[in-house]
Amino acid sequence: MTEPFFALTRDPRLSPHATSATAAWLWSADGTWILWANASGAALFGAANPLALLEKSFAGHDLAAQIAGIAAALPDAGTSRHERLTGANHNAALACTCTRITVDGASALLVVAD
Repeated sequence: MTEPFFALTRDPRLSPHATSATAAWLWSADGTWILWANASGAALFGAANPLALLEKSFAGHDLAAQIAGIAAALPDAGTSRHERLTGANHNAALACTCTRITVDGASALLVVAD
């Protein structure tokens, strides 16, 4: 799992966020898995590091439904919109920019805290 994670870190759509103090995540389009995160994003979920966060399933979590709904509503890869996510930071609303992207032929949602 570490090699795909580091390959994603080199992706030009994610690399600007890799060392940012602003939390960022790449979610599977169905919202059940985080495919990539930076250290700030991992810390927001209480994970020791980004790789530890990748092991957590969000299946059945309210946040998974929110992510899936946003991903489904964005019409094209590269389309962004601002959202308020709940459940990411101890149920406080978190303002984010959400962008649908394609990674290895699969749809994913890049979420960056504002």
